[in-house]
Amino acid sequence: MKKNLFEILLTIFCIGLIVQMLMMFGRVQYPISLIFGPLLYLAYLDQLGNKISIVQALLHFIPLAIVSVLFFTLKPATAAVYQHVYFISTLISMFTYPSIVIFSKKKESLFVNERNLILLEILALLGFALFFFINIIYINHLSNNFSNRHAQLVIIAIILVNVAVLTWFLISSRFLASSQDDEPAFSFMPAIDLNIKDQELHQIKNKINQIMEMEHLFLDAHLSLDRLSKQTSIDKEKLEYYVLQVMNSSFEDWLASYRIKHAVELIHADSGSLKLEYLANLSGFDSRTTFNKYFKLYVGESPSNYRNKLIK
Repeated sequence: MKKNLFEILLTIFCIGLIVQMLMMFGRVQYPISLIFGPLLYLAYLDQLGNKISIVQALLHFIPLAIVSVLFFTLKPATAAVYQHVYFISTLISMFTYPSIVIFSKKKESLFVNERNLILLEILALLGFALFFFINIIYINHLSNNFSNRHAQLVIIAIILVNVAVLTWFLISSRFLASSQDDEPAFSFMPAIDLNIKDQELHQIKNKINQIMEMEHLFLDAHLSLDRLSKQTSIDKEKLEYYVLQVMNSSFEDWLASYRIKHAVELIHADSGSLKLEYLANLSGFDSRTTFNKYFKLYVGESPSNYRNKLIK
């Protein structure tokens, strides 16, 4: 089974953390810590849907290359110079890349996979924690105070948490992918032919349109086929047949089309004061990422971009 780029980057991230921990036990100061920021950022770009060229990716590893050269070429007499470069470059990396992931506004409109977004934010927050304790070690180093044992133990503990989180994510992703592969590629209709006549299909269509357009039933964030069946007094099997066969859609996609249409109307009526999360709730979505996903699917761009064009 092929891994996607996101999983490959996270696997390298996890292996790098284990190597970093082993090097700390061996008191080796090779700058492997400089891979974590770029890997986090590249995984972030991947989830935004950006195409990542090899040249673009390699640019982020230039600091690692430079500090690596210093590690192998500087003599013991100039070891202090290497230590300063090592700490400063690591601190900059461990602060800059997590900041991009945590504070960037792009993720609010472009992220589709909420699970992956949460994982990256957890890694970024743990990166901030590492930045704090590495900073303590560096300050102690500058003041010739070498009592860094407690800070190093905390760093090792944070690395273990990172490894545990990544291992859980990668394993669960594999199981999730396997279970999805075992499922049919499409939904089967009931084995029994419902034999619905055109006249009845027309009545079902009118009834559904009436309750959706007039009563805005799609604004119910928990609307299901069962609830729709009760509200319309139409058998669930007939509703499912209508959505899948006549509308050629899944129930979730079909329902989302009504909600996105309503969201577009709200955006046109609004002056830009409504927060997009509130707008998603007003349109019947209980998840901001689901709202972004379907808005891009049906409108062709993110809700924030769409609204910005209207305001301009």
